[in-house]
Amino acid sequence: MIKMTYLALLSTVLATSSVHNAQATDFSALTKFVKQAKATTALPSGTAIAIIKDGKIIYQQNFGYSDIANKKPVTEETTFYVASTTKPFYALSTLIDIDNKELQANDTLASLFPKASFKQLSPEVLNRVTVQDLLVHGSGIENEDLGWAVAYTGIHDLSSRKQMLFEQTTELEKNKHGEFDYTNFGYNLLSVWSDSNNKLTWQEKMQNNVFTPLGMKHTSSVMSTARKNGDVAKPYSFINSIEHKKTEPLYLEKVDNTMHSAGGMVTSASDMAQMVIAQLNQGKVNGKQVIPASIIKTSQSQQIIAEGKYDDFIRDGYAWGWFTGDYHGERMLHHLGGFAGTHALISFMPEKNIGLVVLNNEDFISRRVTGAISHIAYSILLGQSDGTVEAKSGLETVTSVAEEMPTMLAKHKAKLASREWQLSNDKKDYSGKYAHPTLGSIEISLDDEENFALTWGQLKTSALAFTKPNSIRTEFVMFNGNMLQFNQVDNEISSLSYDGNTFKKQ
Repeated sequence: MIKMTYLALLSTVLATSSVHNAQATDFSALTKFVKQAKATTALPSGTAIAIIKDGKIIYQQNFGYSDIANKKPVTEETTFYVASTTKPFYALSTLIDIDNKELQANDTLASLFPKASFKQLSPEVLNRVTVQDLLVHGSGIENEDLGWAVAYTGIHDLSSRKQMLFEQTTELEKNKHGEFDYTNFGYNLLSVWSDSNNKLTWQEKMQNNVFTPLGMKHTSSVMSTARKNGDVAKPYSFINSIEHKKTEPLYLEKVDNTMHSAGGMVTSASDMAQMVIAQLNQGKVNGKQVIPASIIKTSQSQQIIAEGKYDDFIRDGYAWGWFTGDYHGERMLHHLGGFAGTHALISFMPEKNIGLVVLNNEDFISRRVTGAISHIAYSILLGQSDGTVEAKSGLETVTSVAEEMPTMLAKHKAKLASREWQLSNDKKDYSGKYAHPTLGSIEISLDDEENFALTWGQLKTSALAFTKPNSIRTEFVMFNGNMLQFNQVDNEISSLSYDGNTFKKQ
């Protein structure tokens, strides 16, 4: 068993709570579960929960720290980066623009960009793919390079985003149009169009269309603004805590240029709950109609079949920014978001007038914690149980994962360390700057012990040996290894290839 070394520490800070309305529903099993889960993992990262019923928050609790090293507890005003749970908000903002006649759901790429030349898309595709396709993941087109720039490296401006869009957008397969294929690209594409055709940025649009009307006072799509205005939770990972100090956050924190329309929000659980309230109340918040009811109804309407599951979240379709599916025997709309150091859930059951928000500043164990929180909360809300059985099952899962991970990680590291370098030249020959016309430059250097160090915009990594000649294993995004291949001309290192792109040595 993992030793509960943080028990004394956690006993005073694991939970701060506020219940906004007197209510008889007993969520003690939920509170107890989260405290036990954090004690079991010995990682006091933050978790914020808001449960909504009949247009009000009936339960809100905040656990752990937003900043572990400085022992800063999560409060109602603590904000979290929420990754892909941005999508329902951006989709709603776009539906409002559609209602305002700024664009139409059936506008095609050809009509959105009448003067543009998409080098890899046929006229047939340009006249087929619509705004609706882009927002419900049925476009059949993709552009991973644009997504990488706006979400990870941060090396971009509007001009380079347009260049990437027009030069590097490809068709997946001819029969993929109309089939669900989850991606950030449709949202990223629309933000390029929006920024190119409006005086306001997509972030300002979100603020005016959604955040302000819903009364989301602690929410922003600009990271520097969020940090200026309050406490932004630092990112942690249980995997990282196994090898490093438990107070050490992950390096890959979001900045302004890595906040994007498919994953670009910092918000609190209270603010996220306002979205749930608006969805449950047909656009009304505090008795005031802040979003037209017709737009809310449209946003919840399934647009495409999306059969599958994420852990225990069964999915049968996708609406405008929402997954749809059966959960505990009821129709639920939801979206999850995950990134290095974060995991978020927003969900609601329209017919039952209930919903749940869970925000975490940890990315690995929180996936299991959030799943268990959802089962416990909805079991109680639907009157199916008092949550005790679900809490026990959830804790068993969290404990099992926490106990197994150190051994699994040690085996993985040993496997990587056993590889021998397959480099043809001295390591110093690989140092230098490697440039790409739209993706920026990757810089490679050697430290005093001749270990590779790589930087690429906001990304940085060391490197390990890989199995192919003149290749190395990189991990720009933590816990996600990728091969970087060096290329030679006359025995000189001339370029590198990464994920299908060539960077020339300067």
